[in-house]
Amino acid sequence: MNLIAKVGRKRGYDVIVQEFPEDCVVASHPGCLCAREARCVDIVILGRHFGAYRALEFLEEQIKAGCRLAIKNKLVICSTYDEKEEAKAKELGVKIFYLPFSLKDLDDWLAECEGRS
Repeated sequence: MNLIAKVGRKRGYDVIVQEFPEDCVVASHPGCLCAREARCVDIVILGRHFGAYRALEFLEEQIKAGCRLAIKNKLVICSTYDEKEEAKAKELGVKIFYLPFSLKDLDDWLAECEGRS
């Protein structure tokens, strides 16, 4: 994730790298709707396994808890997914990048996110 953080910083983002799902209010207060009037971040990039959570389950919990960030501004990076996981990602509307991916693909996706902000 260091390379991804570097790309984000180069684009002018404040980058926060978190290793644990407990850092998100969804994980620390399950079932609690976000009381904020605005989203807390502009973009989320997760590895397939985010601590004890699987990334798709974590994103689904965020949606259920009222996360204000558009799902299209969330990305999962992984080496492989099975058909069931791919179907779940498609159902949620989450973008998946498979390893290895090009930095141009990441840069293009970030530009799309910026267009939605």
